[in-house]
Amino acid sequence: MNRLVKTAVSGSLLLCASVAGAQACTVIDTAPVVINQPGRYCLDANLVVPTMPYGSAITIEANHVTLDCRHHAIIGPPAEGDGDAPNIGAVRGRNSNNLAVRNCVVRGLPAGIAVGTHGTVFQPPLGVVVEDNHLDGGRIGVHAEGGIIRGNTLVRNLYSAISTQGNVDIIDNTVDGVHDPEGSAWAISVLESQGSVISGNRIRNVSGASGESFGIVTSYFQGSNAISLRDNVVTNAGQTQGAAVLCNPGDSAGYEVATGNLWLGFATGTSNCVDGGGNRALQAPVRQVGGETTKRLGARAAN
Repeated sequence: MNRLVKTAVSGSLLLCASVAGAQACTVIDTAPVVINQPGRYCLDANLVVPTMPYGSAITIEANHVTLDCRHHAIIGPPAEGDGDAPNIGAVRGRNSNNLAVRNCVVRGLPAGIAVGTHGTVFQPPLGVVVEDNHLDGGRIGVHAEGGIIRGNTLVRNLYSAISTQGNVDIIDNTVDGVHDPEGSAWAISVLESQGSVISGNRIRNVSGASGESFGIVTSYFQGSNAISLRDNVVTNAGQTQGAAVLCNPGDSAGYEVATGNLWLGFATGTSNCVDGGGNRALQAPVRQVGGETTKRLGARAAN
């Protein structure tokens, strides 16, 4: 039997659709909203965020929460200037363990998805997954203090696309367009991390006002080390200062191993990393116009 159950979530009246053969979810149909109970939550339509001075469209304060936007969008009022106002985000997880945020489209908000510590003591949440989201614009697309960031698409970000702190795996994401209007642009940054994997990411079009751009930056800070950076492709349309992969800027190498990374359009490929082999610049083949190569191709086409 199909049934609809009304559920209160922090003062907002939502609908929980329980359908035979399908897993129930609580439908979020208004913003802002605070989720303070475990469970599955979803969108059935685009969610429009009203103008407000600060906060998030969806704030999660419970453990064991899955938010599935089901490819619907969280849409905010257009940001002004460089994206500082209004100072609101799409999804904010506060000290939430076993949290998953999936299939969300975010547009018109300065901040996208942020998951981490709320309070004075740094206690990274456990079991966090941020995957298969599409984030368009904003100052930072995804910020996480631990967990897995996987399969996301981030375009037209200011300052940084993915910014992390703590032990995190960043896998199979696409970043297209990061611009820092004030200094050096970092597409993906990893701080205070141990045993993390940064793998299979595709990064394009990173530019900073200072003239320096970096695809992936890690920091040796408070024992951060043992990071694997492998099979990432980092490209810029034109030549830029900076590095495609920069390990521990300003410090000695902390055994961060770079393996099989490819780059184009950067002054430096991998910098201050342990070389695991297979890192190389992508170079277009030299076309020999009017030479023997052209003659042989012409003869083959004629035959």
